[in-house]
Amino acid sequence: MHTLRHTRRKPTHPGAILREDVLPALDMTQGEFARRLGVSRLTVSDLLHEKRALSAEMAARLGKLLDTTPESWLAMQTALDLWAVAQDTNRLAGVEPIRPEDAALRLDSSQPPVAPLESRPGRHPGVTVLRYSPNTTRRRPATKRIHRKGAA
Repeated sequence: MHTLRHTRRKPTHPGAILREDVLPALDMTQGEFARRLGVSRLTVSDLLHEKRALSAEMAARLGKLLDTTPESWLAMQTALDLWAVAQDTNRLAGVEPIRPEDAALRLDSSQPPVAPLESRPGRHPGVTVLRYSPNTTRRRPATKRIHRKGAA
């Protein structure tokens, strides 16, 4: 993706845009802004002071309130998140790309493929991870999380 921003400069947090541009233009207090968004004043304060990341729900609320797109707000947060990951080279140090020869070896191995829709317990309570067979003809994700109702 091409950008006009220098790649070494930290992207602007969505909260800074709200704090510096939006609220002054609307002549609105944090409390009034929070009330109109339907969230607590503390939530808005944390966002404006860049202590909290922008969630998809908050992006949708901002989009509706300000007549903008949620995607524009999420794009700002995504740019910031990806920049933060790129700054810490150790975060991805253990991740190796899959080479075509590695994938071919896995498919030809003597181990039987994982059975379709095999249920395995997830790391989080109330979440079951389903693994699909690599021999399936339909394109599906390797794993799918299912949240059970009533689970904590």
